[in-house]
Amino acid sequence: MSLYIFKEGQQLGPYDDDAVLQSLRNGAFTHADLASREGQGDWRPLSFYFPLPEHQAQQEAKTDIFQTGQAQQRDTDPFQYYQPPTAAPMAAYQPPTMPANMIGDANEKQNESLAMASWGLGIAAMCVMLVGLIPCLGALNYINFPLGLGAIITGAIVMSQSLNEKWRSKAQLGLILAVIAIVIGVIRLIMGCGVV
Repeated sequence: MSLYIFKEGQQLGPYDDDAVLQSLRNGAFTHADLASREGQGDWRPLSFYFPLPEHQAQQEAKTDIFQTGQAQQRDTDPFQYYQPPTAAPMAAYQPPTMPANMIGDANEKQNESLAMASWGLGIAAMCVMLVGLIPCLGALNYINFPLGLGAIITGAIVMSQSLNEKWRSKAQLGLILAVIAIVIGVIRLIMGCGVV
């Protein structure tokens, strides 16, 4: 099969292999010039068809003789199986997930914290209400409202979410104490105007 050579913007040929080898030796062609076998249509450097001397033995080991009797290169073209890279498909964002037992543990820890907060706020509201019963300290009952409201909200959350009876009972106790402290505190403020 003849070779066509592409050099300095022109297609030259067809040439037989011996003529191309002679032109390579005398410098008319270089191993970087592009060449194509007649009927193939793909352009490759001449070094693909006529390897440089240091690679000659390596290239000979990779040649096959096909039925046509023509020696052809096998697996020597680094671009033979080249596929241009494609952008990786965008995967939908999946937030990290926790195992089910860890989710349950986290919810129980949250319910435990809220139950303890409700219980503590309920006791604090009750203590402030008791101190507010002392004459001239009735204005302390104004502090009952934020303390009691915090105890009621956290207690209600635990009562609606938790399945643990221990935390539900603590939250219920905090809720009851807060309601008592608010009711008695309001009565004390109405009766003594916060002063008497």
